[in-house]
Amino acid sequence: MAIIDAKCSQPKLLLNIMKEKGIIDKRYEEAFQLDFYNYLVQDLKLKNRKQAKKLFMYFLNSREDVLIYKIHNLFPITSKFIANLKIKNYKDVSSYLQREESKIWIDDLLENIPTDFALPIHDCLIVRDREVYEILDYCKSKYENIDFEISSL
Repeated sequence: MAIIDAKCSQPKLLLNIMKEKGIIDKRYEEAFQLDFYNYLVQDLKLKNRKQAKKLFMYFLNSREDVLIYKIHNLFPITSKFIANLKIKNYKDVSSYLQREESKIWIDDLLENIPTDFALPIHDCLIVRDREVYEILDYCKSKYENIDFEISSL
C-alpha cells in the first residue's frame, strides 16, 4: 500500500483559499518556496518541524485574545484573514478548513479517482502500490496547487 499525502496541507489550503479570494500575502506565499514548516523553523528560530506545526495550528485555532506575536508579525495579511474568519467564533477557522479539505479529498478525489480502492485519511489517500503513480497524476491534474507526495505504508 502507498500513501498520497498533501505536503503542508492546512497551510497550503489556507494559501489557496486566500488566493481564490484575491488576498495576496507575499511573505506567506514565499514560505512555500522552501517547505512551509521549515521556513517557520528558520525564520522564527524554532527547534524543529514539530514545533512549527504546533505553532501553526495554534495560530489557526486559538482565540484571538491569545496572540502568537512572532507568527502574526511574520504574516500580517494572513493573520488578518484568519481573524476575519474568527469574528463569530474562534473555532470557525478549523471547521471552515475541514469543510474545504473534505470537498477536495472526499467529495472530489475519493468520488472521482480512477480506481476501485482508496481509503481517505484526513489529507491523504491510501491506495494500492501498483496504482499509486496513476492516482498521483490524477490528483495533480485536478489540484495543481496542492503539493502531493508519495510514501509507503
